[in-house]
This record gives sequence, C-alpha cells and structure tokens, in this order.
Amino acid sequence: MKTSAFFALALMTFSGAVAQKKPSSKGPDTRPNIILIMVDDLGYSDIGAFGSEIKTPNIDQLAGEGIRFREFYNNSICAPTRASLITGQYPHKAGVGYFNVNLGLPAYQGYLNKESLTLAKCCGMPGTAHC
Repeated sequence: MKTSAFFALALMTFSGAVAQKKPSSKGPDTRPNIILIMVDDLGYSDIGAFGSEIKTPNIDQLAGEGIRFREFYNNSICAPTRASLITGQYPHKAGVGYFNVNLGLPAYQGYLNKESLTLAKCCGMPGTAHC
C-alpha cells in the first residue's frame, strides 16, 4: 500500500460521547467513544491489525482495544458506500446507486431520498438516545 493512500484516510468521528457530563450526574460516563474510519482503496490486510507488514501502531492499538467490524461490504465506488454507511441501507434504496449523477430512476437519483434517515438525523431526534 502506498504511503500517500494511507494518509488519505477519511475519518468520521462521532464525538457525542465526549460531551460534558451534567453536574448533577453521578458515576462515570459509560457512553461509548466511537471512531469510524472509512478509507478509499485500502485492502483488508493493509494495516497491522489485519496482518500487514506495514507498521500502523496507533490504528493497531485502537483495533486491539475496541471492536473490529469485519463484514461491511463496500459498493466499489465511494458515494454509494458512504450512502450505505450513513443510512444503514443498500445504496439503491437510499437513492445513491451511482455517483451524484441523476440517471432518472429513484435508485439512481444521485442524492439521499427523503425516506432515508441518516445516523446524524436519527441521533438528533428527541427520544433517540439509542442510536
């Protein structure tokens, strides 16, 4: 793997768990810290935690102390993969079956449809602390 590709990591950090505790709360904050790393053009074994000969100590530490998901399937191009990631749906159901080009079909409209909730919308809704 080329070093330049490694530094092209797209980091999405959901830092709601870093919010300040309310002064009236007691005990430690048990909400999880979530770091989601989505990369482009990275093979399964291109980082140390998955068997690479390339040293990636910080990512290896995160992988060793956290949970590694091994069954997220990419959609071979970036926009549909991102649509799947933020909606939890197949990209065609979310309206992004291809890039951001409207091909005249609902599955290929090039943007998220109104029926697709994103992680950000879900967690911003009142009473959705379970997101």
